[in-house]
This record gives sequence, C-alpha cells and structure tokens, in this order.
Amino acid sequence: LLEVGKEAYPIKEFGAYEQTYDHLKRAWVPWSSNMGNFKIPDDASFHEVYIPTIENMSNTSFLYRMLTHNKPVLFIGKTGTGKTSCVKRLLLNELDQNKFIPTVSVFSANTSCNNAQDLLELKIEKQKRRKGIYGPMIGLTNIIFIDDLNMPAKEKYGAQPPLEIIRQWFDYGGWYDRKTLENKTIMDIQFVGAMGVGRAPISNRLMRHFNIVYLNEMSDDTLQSIVKKTLEWGFSKHVDKVKFLINGLTHIIFKTYKGVLTSK
Repeated sequence: LLEVGKEAYPIKEFGAYEQTYDHLKRAWVPWSSNMGNFKIPDDASFHEVYIPTIENMSNTSFLYRMLTHNKPVLFIGKTGTGKTSCVKRLLLNELDQNKFIPTVSVFSANTSCNNAQDLLELKIEKQKRRKGIYGPMIGLTNIIFIDDLNMPAKEKYGAQPPLEIIRQWFDYGGWYDRKTLENKTIMDIQFVGAMGVGRAPISNRLMRHFNIVYLNEMSDDTLQSIVKKTLEWGFSKHVDKVKFLINGLTHIIFKTYKGVLTSK
C-alpha cells in the first residue's frame, strides 16, 4: 500500500467548504490562499468591480467543473449572494471562447414563449449533418445563461410557457419550428440558470434536470472585506489622512447595514 502523507487530509483548522484540493500541489489548500493580496485596478469602472471572496471562488470553481463536463446547473439564493456575477464572469471571462459560446439573458414576468424561443435560437444555425439538426458552429458549445429563471408569469393552468420550451429540450432534445411546424433537434447547447427565493416555484418537471446549488448569504467577515477593498479603491488617490478613515468607515457602514436588516 502507498503511504498517505499528511497533505492528503483536509486541513483541520478550516471547514469543509473553506478549502479545496489542489491537484498540482497534491494537497488541500484554503480558498483564501488563492485570493492573495487582491487590489481593485485603479482604472476600473464601478460596474466592473469584482472582489474575490471564499464564497464566489468556491462557487465559480464548482460551476466551471460542471459546465466543462456538460452538466446543467441552477443557482438559487437570496439577492446579493453573487449568483449573476459569478456565472457571467465565468462565461464571459474565464471559459475558453474557442470551445464555448455564451448567451446571457434575463427573464421577466412579461417574457413569452416566443421570446424565449427566439432567445434560445439566437446563436444556433442549421448544421451540415442531417435534416432538422440545429446547433452552434460544429465544435462549439452554446452555454445559455438565464437569470431570474422563475420570473415568467404563470398562465391559466399554472404552467410557465417560456420554461416549458426549455423542459421540452431536456426531455426530447429540441422543439418545434413555429413556421414550418417541423421538429427541430437542437445539439451542442447547455443551460445554466439563476433564480431568487420567495417567488413562485418552477415546475419539478424542469427542476429535476438541473444540478441545484443553493448560495448562502455572505459571512460578516466577507461583507466587511468587500466594503474595505471598495473604500481602498475609492480613496486610492487621496492623501494618507483620508485613507486613515477607511477602517472606521468600514465599521460604520457595516453596522448601519446590519441595523437596517434587523429593523422593522
């Protein structure tokens, strides 16, 4: 038997969700070690700011492994847990664009079945294989991200028509052409969704096809770290006397935030 070194065991000082196995180092490492001394670029726009945390790093790593192995994923969580930013950053910045074509969309209460079908067919074309076969360019996979998946309004009998066309692809591999009424087999596409809690649940007939991940709310330490790094970036061009206020402002902002959450 091969001897198992101490590095093969998880680190006792960290929880199960605070560490990952590094195949290159052949050892368990905390997620925090991958963050380094992160600093927001001085020329970044506010809407481009993305601060790595233990939560979004672990969620992104899991999502990457699932999507690259052709497994559909559904992120569920409260507002502010980073569902959308996590998925969009992976699809647009980290996946190999020579293998994957991203489609990013948002459903609303007014999204109709026709809207959904037009969106799903946005980056597919008729393949040079067999009649009725459609998909992205051969050799590529179209990953379709749908945010607010549970937003479409329900019809008279309780169904959500935009979601039924997605379920039809999972169950039958395609849907019907609205003009010719012929069945269209759709190949080389993949779905990832995100939705909040507290809204009408989606059909179990669709839900069962996804690998569901619930995103917990960020810890207090994570929230304070985000606030502090944002202030450091915003005050980077100010004199030291102003930068000295960052720690105090971080505490005040966080205390105010928690007070608003607990107030009635």
